[in-house]
Amino acid sequence: MSPETQKCPRCGYENAPGAAECDGCGTTFELLSQPAAAEESPRPKPKAKKQAKAEAAEPIFKCPKCGQPSDLSTPDCLKCGIIFIRYFETIEDITPEEQQQLDFLRQTYAEREQRAEQERQRKAAELEEALQRQKEELQRKKAEEEARRKAEEEARRKAEEEAARRKAEEEARRQAEEEARRKAEEEARRKAEEEARRKAEEEARRQAEEEARRQAEEEARRQAEEEARRQAEEEARVKAEEEARRQAEEEARRKAEEEARRKAEEEARRKAEEEARRQAEEQARRKAEEEARRQAEEEARLKAEEEAQRQAEEAVQRQAEEEAARRRRLLEAVGPRDSLRALLGKYDGQTIGICRPANAPPRPMLLLKTNEDHILVYSADATRVWAVPFHRIDHIEEAIAEDADTDMAAIITLCGIH
Repeated sequence: MSPETQKCPRCGYENAPGAAECDGCGTTFELLSQPAAAEESPRPKPKAKKQAKAEAAEPIFKCPKCGQPSDLSTPDCLKCGIIFIRYFETIEDITPEEQQQLDFLRQTYAEREQRAEQERQRKAAELEEALQRQKEELQRKKAEEEARRKAEEEARRKAEEEAARRKAEEEARRQAEEEARRKAEEEARRKAEEEARRKAEEEARRQAEEEARRQAEEEARRQAEEEARRQAEEEARVKAEEEARRQAEEEARRKAEEEARRKAEEEARRKAEEEARRQAEEQARRKAEEEARRQAEEEARLKAEEEAQRQAEEAVQRQAEEEAARRRRLLEAVGPRDSLRALLGKYDGQTIGICRPANAPPRPMLLLKTNEDHILVYSADATRVWAVPFHRIDHIEEAIAEDADTDMAAIITLCGIH
């Protein structure tokens, strides 16, 4: 490094003597020297700080109420919570010793307040000084930034002028090349058009010759086709006359056959209608005879069923009478009891349930009448009245609550019926 240059401590670039900034990295030399000066300034030793803090933390006062030592860093006791000065001020007959403690507290707090105020003023002055330094530094940086901006603006302007000059030269060269290319393309297009015109003339001459040859061939072909068409028409005329004569004969024959077939079909249809009418009459007669026979059989069956029912009812009646007599004897033997007639008679005209067998759901029926030894019930989905003898009743369930969840007044369970 020569003695006339100033080397940058950050990037090593050699600048001119007395330069404020490095031309290589833009570092300000004055800013690089400030941290070193700050490091050289004396700082308080950590040991002295710890010693002062330990001295300040030593207890210098005891709480007059609980005896808790205090360094008077707070105005109240950390144990019992009393405020020291207010505690002494509330004592009416204060002793000289307590007055001395109160004066000590007031003096101590006053000195601490004074030191705190001085510390605040010192910090405010340091802050003001630091703000002033920052302001001066900011103004200096703004001046440097403005100078650097102007230099960059000048360099950018020169670069733009150089770019404009180069662009103009490039444009002139491009226009010259474009003109040369245009002329070359124009010459190539003229030659291509000349070649195309020559080819078009040759193509037109060839097409004219081809057209003349084609027309000659077309004329020959047309004459040949005309001759062939004339011959074909003649043959077609002969064939058409022959076909017309054949069709006339065929039509006459077809009409004769059609007339014969129509007469045969008419005769067959007439015979079929007569046969159908005869069969219908025969079928109606058979149906009438069958219906009469069926009605006679149905009437005989109904009579047989009525007779069987009557006999069954008589047998049931006899059994009921025998059972009733047996039960009467049993009732007479065991003593007076309410009769089934008295028990069920109050439900005459009401809906009751009939269970058969015992585990089946009750079937709703209307109790028409309670007789001496049987009841008459009617079901809405049936067409007959049932006579249930008392001896077929296994047990009776009566609804004892008015709000029972059923519309049946009583439920009768039958036995011996499946």
